[in-house]
Amino acid sequence: MPDRHIEAKVIAVVQRTFQAEDQAITSETEAGDVAGWDSVAHSNLIMDIEDELGVSLDLNEVYDYQTVGDIVEGVRKAGGDKP
Repeated sequence: MPDRHIEAKVIAVVQRTFQAEDQAITSETEAGDVAGWDSVAHSNLIMDIEDELGVSLDLNEVYDYQTVGDIVEGVRKAGGDKP
């Protein structure tokens, strides 16, 4: 799936996970920009993204993700760009 498609799916999962459908989420959005996005919620978000996009993210990297764009890149690297 192209990066824009990955980005749209990741943003949708972020919005759903944090009940932030009305919040403008972009690739530059950081955890501190979203109410409730703490370390435990980050773990839940990663699991939701893995389930939704059918990928397995690198556990050595997931806690280094600082932005939605970092997550998108992780999904792409994990093969989320495959049709």
